[in-house]
Amino acid sequence: ADFEGVCSGDIYVLEPANDRLMPELLPFLCQTDAFFDHAVGTSAGSLSPRTNWTSLATFEFLLPPIQEQARLVEALSASATNLDRLYVLHGQAAVLLDALILETIEIRGFSMNQGYKGRFQVEKGERIYHARSGNGEPIPDDAGDTLFFKVADFNRNSDHRKLAHAEVKFSIKSNPGIRVFQPGTVVFPKRGASIFLNKIGILTHPAALDPNLMALEPRAEKVSAEYLMWFYKGIGLWRFADTTSVPQLNHKHLNPVPVPVPSVEQQDEICARISLLADALANAANRLRNAQDAHTRIREGVFSETGVSA
Repeated sequence: ADFEGVCSGDIYVLEPANDRLMPELLPFLCQTDAFFDHAVGTSAGSLSPRTNWTSLATFEFLLPPIQEQARLVEALSASATNLDRLYVLHGQAAVLLDALILETIEIRGFSMNQGYKGRFQVEKGERIYHARSGNGEPIPDDAGDTLFFKVADFNRNSDHRKLAHAEVKFSIKSNPGIRVFQPGTVVFPKRGASIFLNKIGILTHPAALDPNLMALEPRAEKVSAEYLMWFYKGIGLWRFADTTSVPQLNHKHLNPVPVPVPSVEQQDEICARISLLADALANAANRLRNAQDAHTRIREGVFSETGVSA
């Protein structure tokens, strides 16, 4: 903090006790995994676990020589500044992508009550896709030819336009009762808070779905999977969910949705424009992840026996 103030009793204020530690280096020490692990490991209480200074004071770490600390502060500060700028870049790219989807599909201000006011023809969802859910959990088989996709598997695919990775595989022959969806199927969560994360993707490999997921199988002669994905991503899945108790989407919510349906050629053009910006967003996300990894390696290395890693 670069200002005077007052803190609540739930906050610890730390400052160097002597000139052996530069004040600018202390925040980076408190951000290390070792410090957090120590704080968590020495905390007590079930509902509101908290640590105490007596326990925190026993934390040990390797302290670089004071003349080395200035160089390390400079490197860490530059890395943190770069990280902050990449966070801003990624956030702005995400906002721009959302705006582009709304403008190109002309769904700004869309609502189920007021209907669609753009220039494209409108079709009810049930006329352009089949909405179906996952129907069970197959017997896992690492040598299987089919994926079993769960909500958590969205995190295994950095680009949701191409859902090709899942933790579990299985064999179709050994699980004849499991419903399998083909590449080109649009997939998203149908139950719980995951709906509000607006994670929507397209299968590029045959897959069965966890019952907490829903699939839209587009009628290819009317609508493309990518166009459907961008439409629902732009609108927001939560707009159609039943939120009276546990948020939930079902066929009854998605079948009557009035979907603007441009010609196939117009859909391709719209998707091409959106994909260019989506590629830029994916690039920004990749740069951000790399910067996070680099910053973590530098920070953790400063106070460890292995030293700073490149």
